[in-house]
Amino acid sequence: MRSPNSSMRSPPSLGGKDAGRPRRDAACCVPTWVPIIMNINELTAIINKFVTDKGWYAADSIFPQTPRNIAVSVAVEAAEILEHFQFSDTPKDPDELAGELADVANYLFQLAYLLNIDLEQAILAKLKVNYERNWE
Repeated sequence: MRSPNSSMRSPPSLGGKDAGRPRRDAACCVPTWVPIIMNINELTAIINKFVTDKGWYAADSIFPQTPRNIAVSVAVEAAEILEHFQFSDTPKDPDELAGELADVANYLFQLAYLLNIDLEQAILAKLKVNYERNWE
């Protein structure tokens, strides 16, 4: 696992009050112990477990999980969303689009975690700013 510095954290272990609760959708790739309803921190823990299980947090990983690399990945995956709307106002394949949106969210949650940003609080703070903003 990558050793943390003052601005980066190592991935957490999964746990918490919902760690043992079974999911209804056990057929998907997510383990059956994943809670049915999750908050951002719980989703981030599952994302970090996946990255750890793949070995990508290891110091010798060929896919270093640095904030810069993850930020680049957010942009690359966001661009892939645009492909679904190229020459069309509706996505050609909504299921594939959902996968691209999930890729962006996965990287975004991981980036916020690595940089010790409370994404829930950041979203709420930004919504407050936007409510007070004049859009005209």
